[in-house]
Amino acid sequence: METARLRSKVILAVLSLSAVALSGCSAGTGDSSAPGTITVLGYPNQVQDLLLTIGQDEGFFDKAGVTVDTADYPTSLEPGQAVKATKSDVLQMTAGSLMSSWQNGGDMRFFCGLMPSIPNEIMAAPNSELPSTESGATWQDVLQSLEGKKVGFPQPEGTGWWKVFAAAMNEAGVAEQDFVTINVGTNTSSIQQLLESGQIDAAMVSSSGTQILKESGKAKTLMPLQEGPPVYTQLFGAGYAAPSTELEERPEDFKAFCDAITEALNFVRDPANLPAAAGTLSEMQGIPPAAAEAVLAEVYPIFDVALPADRLQRTIDYYAENGVIEPSPLPTVEDLVVDVNG
Repeated sequence: METARLRSKVILAVLSLSAVALSGCSAGTGDSSAPGTITVLGYPNQVQDLLLTIGQDEGFFDKAGVTVDTADYPTSLEPGQAVKATKSDVLQMTAGSLMSSWQNGGDMRFFCGLMPSIPNEIMAAPNSELPSTESGATWQDVLQSLEGKKVGFPQPEGTGWWKVFAAAMNEAGVAEQDFVTINVGTNTSSIQQLLESGQIDAAMVSSSGTQILKESGKAKTLMPLQEGPPVYTQLFGAGYAAPSTELEERPEDFKAFCDAITEALNFVRDPANLPAAAGTLSEMQGIPPAAAEAVLAEVYPIFDVALPADRLQRTIDYYAENGVIEPSPLPTVEDLVVDVNG
């Protein structure tokens, strides 16, 4: 039986990069949602989307005075172009992607936090002989063991997130030319098959894929990124971003969105709501209830809507020094964040 949750996604045609680039449109009035409405652009089956569903089911968005819709991300487009093409307002972006976008003249800015760090894991087949932190290996041991190996990665080589991984490998003493990544996307079943067949030796897997693979015994964790090098543990991960023009024109809508996300996060973290939240996530993603409960236990404690300036500054400095972003022009924290709280 249908509930009030976000069932209807706006299915949008993927516009060609050239068509959008030539359009000359700026993200602003006419290219976004009406006042009082926020359209969130995202990839399918992300665990953080539970916050959107809970926010609507529990009336947190209504209470805050904002209506939320969703749209599917056209994967051929860079973030700012995707927002324009889909007439969306909000996109979850990693710090590296936002900084790179800014350096290329992009208009996207953070206005609400989400993941101070990214809860991904390096995983391998159950019978793999690669070392793991659970068995006593250090993060350096784990990353060094990937030298010369084929590592499944969720994005193509050269992207911001890939450059962060390359920086992590470099911290462990493994040069960029000494490891191989294969773009495997984020489909858990595909990653499982590639590990089982030996086509890849390890993979970076995101939630809830990590929990599904562990609960089913189809893969094991070599290293949670939370136990990895400083590039993963001490730098800012990802947040909610929107075009600065929209943030300046209607800050009250974006503040209402972030307030409702905060309420939803508090709801999910309340132990009394664990069965309901896990049941909703299980239904949303078609995953076993045990895996859904593991996601809530392992991932949701990491989430935070804050945008700490010191952590963002460390991220800017590190990314510039290690080639994740260009050394110039270098953004400031103020360039990357719009305060919608007034």
